[in-house]
Order: sequence, then structure tokens, then C-alpha cells
Amino acid sequence: MNFGEFGDEFGDAKNRLRRMYLFVEAYGEPSQTARNAFGLIPERLKSMVNWMYQEAGQGNQQCQRSLDEGHHALYLEDHDAIKIFYQKELC
Repeated sequence: MNFGEFGDEFGDAKNRLRRMYLFVEAYGEPSQTARNAFGLIPERLKSMVNWMYQEAGQGNQQCQRSLDEGHHALYLEDHDAIKIFYQKELC
């Protein structure tokens, strides 16, 4: 499930992303630290997709199955949504 697939009870994507940011910030980290941590999420998602392709290419059947099922596309959609939110709302 990605940001675009939740029901209305979770709010729109912007609301969900803001709540994720507040969740990180709630652990007592200064706002800038929370912003920096939140800003890493898109790159981690992209790295995970790259890793999935690499592993699938080396015969990892679980990674290949995830690619076949389109999991990577969901991760990339989340990457884009989080990156846009981060740039517009937190920078």
C-alpha cells in the first residue's frame, strides 16, 4: 500500500506525510534533525529499489517476485511523493 491507496480516514497524502514527519519529530529530536532524517527517506527508497534489481539479477527469487508484482513501482511513487512533500513543506 502506498500513500495514494489509503482511505479517507488517513487524510490526503500531504496530511499523511506531515503526520510521518511529526512522528519523527515527536521522539525529541530538534526540528532540523527530524527534517534531515525525513529527507533521507526518498533516497533510502530509491536505494532499496536499486538493490531489488541487483538481487533479482543475481537470482534472488524473492526480489524478482517483488519486482514482478510491482512493489518497486509503489516504492518509487512513495519516493516521489515524499521528496515533493519534503521540498515544499520542510525545506
